[in-house]
Amino acid sequence: MSAATTLVRFPAIVWTHPLLASLDARSRSELESAGELRALSDGDQLFATGDSADAIFVVVRGEIALRSGARTAELRRAVPGEAAGEEAAARAHATRRHDARAAGACEIAVIPAALLRRVMERGEASDAGPKNRTRRWLVRALAKDALERADFARDVAPRDRDRMLDGGRAIELRRGETLYREGDDSTDAYFLGEGIIRVAAREEKRVLAYHKAGDFFGDEAISNEPRDATATATSDAWIFAVRAELVREIAQGNEAALAKALRVQTAARAKQREIRENATRHVLADLHRFETSRSLLAIDQERCIRCGHCAWSCATTHDGVSRLLRHGDVVVAKMRGEAKTLLLPSSCQHCKNPACMIDCPTGAITRDARGEVHIREELCTGCGSCAKACPWDNVQMAPRSEKRHLTVVQASAQVAVKCDLCHDRASGPACVSACPVDAIVRIDPSVELDEVRAVLDKRAPRPAERSGRSLRAPAIVIASSMLGASAFLALDGSPKFGGVVLLVLFVALGSYAAAKRIVRVRVRPHFIAHLAIGAASLGVGLAHARGHSALALAFWGAAGLGLAAGVLGVLVPRRLARIERSAKLPEELGSALRDLDARVFRELSGTSDLLKGLWVRLLGPFSRSPLVLARVCVAAPTQRTMREELIARVRTITSGDDERLAGLDRLASVAVERQALRAQRILVAGLRGVAFAHVVVVCALAVLVVLHVVAELRAW
Repeated sequence: MSAATTLVRFPAIVWTHPLLASLDARSRSELESAGELRALSDGDQLFATGDSADAIFVVVRGEIALRSGARTAELRRAVPGEAAGEEAAARAHATRRHDARAAGACEIAVIPAALLRRVMERGEASDAGPKNRTRRWLVRALAKDALERADFARDVAPRDRDRMLDGGRAIELRRGETLYREGDDSTDAYFLGEGIIRVAAREEKRVLAYHKAGDFFGDEAISNEPRDATATATSDAWIFAVRAELVREIAQGNEAALAKALRVQTAARAKQREIRENATRHVLADLHRFETSRSLLAIDQERCIRCGHCAWSCATTHDGVSRLLRHGDVVVAKMRGEAKTLLLPSSCQHCKNPACMIDCPTGAITRDARGEVHIREELCTGCGSCAKACPWDNVQMAPRSEKRHLTVVQASAQVAVKCDLCHDRASGPACVSACPVDAIVRIDPSVELDEVRAVLDKRAPRPAERSGRSLRAPAIVIASSMLGASAFLALDGSPKFGGVVLLVLFVALGSYAAAKRIVRVRVRPHFIAHLAIGAASLGVGLAHARGHSALALAFWGAAGLGLAAGVLGVLVPRRLARIERSAKLPEELGSALRDLDARVFRELSGTSDLLKGLWVRLLGPFSRSPLVLARVCVAAPTQRTMREELIARVRTITSGDDERLAGLDRLASVAVERQALRAQRILVAGLRGVAFAHVVVVCALAVLVVLHVVAELRAW
């Protein structure tokens, strides 16, 4: 792309575009001041599908070719006086729906979308005529885009497509709003222009499909059947609805196009169903989050040892305020072909279209060329608009740093903070560097989570796999143990030399703490080195400590507890990952148990005497049973498995489905969750307790070693 050239005035042809024709002289002047004229060479890309829609482009000279994807057939060409990217004028959080490239040398006028929307709203407030004309043209342009991309509408004759444009209407839904419910009359068929729609049956307990931009759905309207499912927006959505009788009439004359569209829809639903069935808690429940995230923080719960180093390192890097909260959704998803249990903690995901940036009144939130979103504290007034706007509560309000010079006139004592990817650290995010087991990672979910990529049809290349990584640490530790055993034999007759070697190894073991808390480098290599040196030093220590029972006992204790901590660090996280439904900090588990006990009384209120009796005789004892607790700790069945087993047992006792059992599902969930929380407390306490005991014994060993060295020096 050639260098941009800014001119004072746009050519007259720019103002012939329907979006701009009704603007007054003041509005045109403002757009010219903020816009630019740009020259493109043949093949230069103007924008790509999925890019943030922050400007519209009016063609001054030449042509712009638009495709629905980089490899699909050309949809249309924008010629002088026409525009590309009109969706930017419709809404603040729009994304590009096409790929746009120059078809030969051309010149375009670039108009910032945010400013265009403001001047349009100003004109709408003063004159109703231009408002209606502009709005009608914009809706028609967006609807035409939606029809050109959708199966069925794309394959019908242009005359029929025009009839649908004339006979349709636009529907805008906010996240969580319902388009139609199961059992409703089928009055319209739908073409999804933007957003994601979830279709679920049986009171939304069985998900049938997720529809994305470009999909045609609601086809039961063609056969005049009632809705067989409920359609809900999982993100802000723009939908073009066409009357059922009109679609039915057009379908009768285009049976081949309809059959093709239904085959595509059936195949897409089958693929999504296969994905959902292969995951217990799949990521598709919030597909919008994974589509909009550019950098998502994820913690592999089957590796995480719950040490808290990630949050601690984040706090020490950012003036004592952690931008990472270990709360969030726990999902089971396929990542790089392997099923993983992932915690998605509260940490900024640097959205492709940040809601927080739109609502910032001072421009304190910016996005750099790499797509990273940052908050400039010197411009933040502490109004909290960004914290309210973030759909995932990833922006917090914190005390303002005294070392920042304020450039705003009025500012509160608080400032908005969020993850900044530690952009000033050469080694990258501190949380990732501080994890001793490499359980935490930053990913692009639309590329690295197989399920999301499959549903969204992302064809980005997979990241290179790191082969052999899982075997590296055990191999190093085993080799070191063999070295230590060899040293046990070799140094048996050289106590002084063995003492020097042991002292060096002991100092090396202590450097692990410095690596974690002082140097702040990647902890993982030091963690592996710590295990290896500890294994090697065991043989040296035992050989040297022969005849010193206290020293030998301390070495055995430190080694045994270190080994136990290592084994528990492998076994416990896997069990915790199976029994957890949502992530809780260890200090929150006790209060969560008390909350569950209080919930029991709420759930029992108004229920039948049968259900109350079942709680007293069966469900309540189940939630307190030591045997059940032992099973959960050792076998780690999922909560879903335990709940189904418990409900089946109750129904067997009560001889089937009884109306008096209404509410049984909720009470069974409480009983199962209570046992799961008790097991979590025991497993986490064991994981932390053994590690703490290891540190205590090592400290005692250090004291004995110092005393031993002093005694040897005096004797020497």
